[in-house]
Amino acid sequence: MHEVLIDLRLVFYRFHDKGLEIFLVKEDDQWKIPSGQGSSTTKRFFNRDGKLIELEANQVDQIKNLAIEADWHDMPSIRGLIKHDLKMVEGKIQELEHGTYVAAKEAFKKVLPHEYAVIKELKDILFDRNLIKNI
Repeated sequence: MHEVLIDLRLVFYRFHDKGLEIFLVKEDDQWKIPSGQGSSTTKRFFNRDGKLIELEANQVDQIKNLAIEADWHDMPSIRGLIKHDLKMVEGKIQELEHGTYVAAKEAFKKVLPHEYAVIKELKDILFDRNLIKNI
């Protein structure tokens, strides 16, 4: 059986000294959230620890948005996954190696409007989760 590929936007985030930080890559002088193609296998891999957050697909580009908590020590295994499971072009893999974490407040200013909505939704979900934990 042939798995169907879907367009994905992978929002890697972490909590650091500056608060919530989002991993961005620079492409054609524009900061972006990493994206590519994946399958249900990709989704299962990222959700193995139950940390995957599925965000709403944007009406503009119809890309499936997945958020994953990941710090620098997680990035080598994530790059390995992308090389193995995601059907991305070679250049996309190189982009991850040159990306950086940016404070959420700064990420809002750097990304395109449809990506802004993805970061806003993630921030709201994480705020609600943390609020519930502290009740």
